[in-house]
Amino acid sequence: MTSGFDEVHTPRLVLAGAGSSTGKTTLTAGLLAAYRRRGVRVTPFKVGPDHEDAALLAKAAGSPCRNLDPWILGRDAMLRSFHRGCVDADLAIVEGMLGLYDSWGAGTEGSTAELSKLIEAPVVLVLDVASTVQSAAALALGFKSMDPRVGIAGVILNRVADDNHARWVEEAVWQQAKIPVLGAIPALGALSLADEGAATGTEGAAGDSMDRLVAAIERHLDLDLLQRIAEKARPVRMIPRVSTPVLSDADTGVRLGVAYDEAFNLYYPENLEILSEAGAEIVPFSLLHDSHLPNVHGLYIAGASSDRYAEELSGNAGMRESVRQAHNDGMSIYAECGGLMYLARAVVGPDGGELEMAGLLPLRVRPETGVRQMGYREMRTLDDCILAARGQSLRGHELHWSKVSNGNGGVTYAYELFDPSGYRVGHEGYTAPGVLATNIHLHFGQDPQLALNLLWPSVQRHRLEPVATA
Repeated sequence: MTSGFDEVHTPRLVLAGAGSSTGKTTLTAGLLAAYRRRGVRVTPFKVGPDHEDAALLAKAAGSPCRNLDPWILGRDAMLRSFHRGCVDADLAIVEGMLGLYDSWGAGTEGSTAELSKLIEAPVVLVLDVASTVQSAAALALGFKSMDPRVGIAGVILNRVADDNHARWVEEAVWQQAKIPVLGAIPALGALSLADEGAATGTEGAAGDSMDRLVAAIERHLDLDLLQRIAEKARPVRMIPRVSTPVLSDADTGVRLGVAYDEAFNLYYPENLEILSEAGAEIVPFSLLHDSHLPNVHGLYIAGASSDRYAEELSGNAGMRESVRQAHNDGMSIYAECGGLMYLARAVVGPDGGELEMAGLLPLRVRPETGVRQMGYREMRTLDDCILAARGQSLRGHELHWSKVSNGNGGVTYAYELFDPSGYRVGHEGYTAPGVLATNIHLHFGQDPQLALNLLWPSVQRHRLEPVATA
């Protein structure tokens, strides 16, 4: 656990893959659940901006999963996030992204390898060895040789065919790469870990799958050995916390409504923490199940697979009307991804018909399976908006499977977009009086002033119309 005043000593591991789809997310979730069942206070982290994997890992660990993203946050803010997540933890497990040396940014900036060096963590490499033996050894040797400063402590073989196959690969990896094999997991078939209850904590079909996964991990991996490897992590010097902007004592009582249910739940944990530390009271509510808004001064809506619930959201006419009325009364609203969809005029349903949404923006959203918009984005605000002044640069992540059309031109773009190399890729985000809706996910840790800016319209509303509390 964290000790002393200037260093973090929490034992830690990074699980990295040779590439995507090696099974590292599944194995990380299983390890978290296995240690949790042992009574170990385990905290999860995810390299990069991915919300969905982070939600799965948070459920497995029973504690928030923080995204460690040097490209978006910068080194110091990322390390502060790591330090915060390690408080009172016995063990930290970090799931990498893509392959060990890959990044959504330029070169290896933001890669799992770079992150492992920043947090001084041993790396366990997950190799999918289905139908391979010597090739797995070649991969292990290549990853070890690429950067000797990356501490690859061992390899986990995934999807082995049988005991003989596992032995052959283990011998090859040791002979060629001199890397110990820490375990071999057989192919487990389909596992449904990310069920619809992930957001709300219900088990559903995921419970049986997790039980199968944990049983396999306990049988085929030495959890005590992995923990001893984690304990060899070197101390990490703590980065002093920056002064977080806070509301004045006169403005205490500002209540920010945060949509949270099966359709809306992808929030960076630090975003809500920074808003709370700034002085806001976070008030969860459901756009799916509640009939009207709670007594709040502003709204923050971030989506998950919200398009899957479009019909139910459209059918909840009472809530849609409540959101429209609140906006008409001057309430500010910040929306990301599925939140943009909800504030639009309509969403195209599976049959091609239009499903009415809240209608605060004259947009039409068409979900398109297989047409993914994804990547790091540098944004420059085109005008003053809820979050930032004109000309401010922000960093975020775009991930959605939809197209937005602005038929009547009744809204304006919020951002000019650039890719990580600085190449201009277009415009994004939509603004209207009191509204900012975007498909870009922002992490407030890059600049805590963003949270205070988001709260400012709510502060003004609170001053004019204080909410009576019970």
